[in-house]
Amino acid sequence: MKTTIGLVLSLLACTVQAQVKLRVATAGKLVGEARVSQRIVANGGKFVELRLQMNSPASHLTVTQQSTFDAKGAPVRKVMDVVDPTSHSKQQVIATFDAEGANLVIEKDGLRSTKKVSLLANAPRANASELWFAKTKPEIGAKSKAYVFDLNTLEWNLVETVYIGLASTDGFDGAHRIKMTYPDHTVEAFLDDDGLPIRITDSRGPHMARTKTQ
Repeated sequence: MKTTIGLVLSLLACTVQAQVKLRVATAGKLVGEARVSQRIVANGGKFVELRLQMNSPASHLTVTQQSTFDAKGAPVRKVMDVVDPTSHSKQQVIATFDAEGANLVIEKDGLRSTKKVSLLANAPRANASELWFAKTKPEIGAKSKAYVFDLNTLEWNLVETVYIGLASTDGFDGAHRIKMTYPDHTVEAFLDDDGLPIRITDSRGPHMARTKTQ
């Protein structure tokens, strides 16, 4: 689950409110679906919501994640809710951010805890690629390097995002090809002109693809 959720984060941007539906697969098998909606907010930042439904034999989780970024692409607030209808387990993680790092409130099955995940004050966290194809139109070869907070691992990761250029995929001509390099893996995304995902592939195996009706 953690790997799959991480596929779509920090990849999405758009100029108006929009939504797409994606098929989620791993090892060639369909394991769920995701719906992603996003909008640019009044202060020039971005709001993204991901709804992920896992329907594989091993997992029937429902995950909702909301992320808010400021006008420079820095995180303001992130929330993730995970519900397992089989075990009736519920978990929520709320992250807010200040100069010292991430402040977490974690609630699992009614038990609440807090945690601080520090980041050096001079470490970059404004991710310009969050606003690509929304407020800005990057040149081919454009790069953004920033620390990104992962709600699944509760860690900061230094991520480099590169706009490789135009490509064709899944029947879309002129898709924007983006590559993200994490410390231990890479993610490749193909986006339309609004920054909405067409296909997202993780080097560790899982991938997402837009449904054929969109």
